[in-house]
Amino acid sequence: MSDLFGNAKGPADLGGEYIEVKDDSDKIRLLYCWDCKTIEELPDFEGNPDDDITLEFAIEKHESAGVKHAGSLLKVGSETWGKEAARKQIIKSLREQAGGLGGGLADIDPEYYHTKSTFGEDAMKCYDLHLRPAGMCADYGSERKKIVPKTQADRKELGLPVSTTSIYLCDFCVVKSFVVTKQRKQAGMYND
Repeated sequence: MSDLFGNAKGPADLGGEYIEVKDDSDKIRLLYCWDCKTIEELPDFEGNPDDDITLEFAIEKHESAGVKHAGSLLKVGSETWGKEAARKQIIKSLREQAGGLGGGLADIDPEYYHTKSTFGEDAMKCYDLHLRPAGMCADYGSERKKIVPKTQADRKELGLPVSTTSIYLCDFCVVKSFVVTKQRKQAGMYND
């Protein structure tokens, strides 16, 4: 944003405040839908945005009558997000941002904005369905657990290649830690 003279304006210039937090932990992304009024936790992604299958899959359900919803995507350290006071402040800032854009959200109860980790929740349902295996899961990495957004037609229309990125629901499951530990042991990465 800028004023009439082209001078950059930030949150503090608009009545908000800057909060700088040092957090070297792994990052997560927060997808905030202004229409659904939901916040979803997504894993971090640093590659080409066209290959961000996780984001594509998450946003495809944010549509009403063929109109895509508006929203925000931000990155936050997982340690910061894990602290209740910081999480409440982030949610408050998101509410104010949307309210400041004419959304009229400032008066809504803050508890209305719950966050969810859709992929993690779905993975835990699958884990429970498979009776919580303590090692390998028969469905781990199977084709039916592949997360595939419905964007093939859009990619083709835009002249983009078919995405070759492979993300599975299993990547969000606790079984993944068993698999990674086994792979690391086989690679000699642990002292026995």
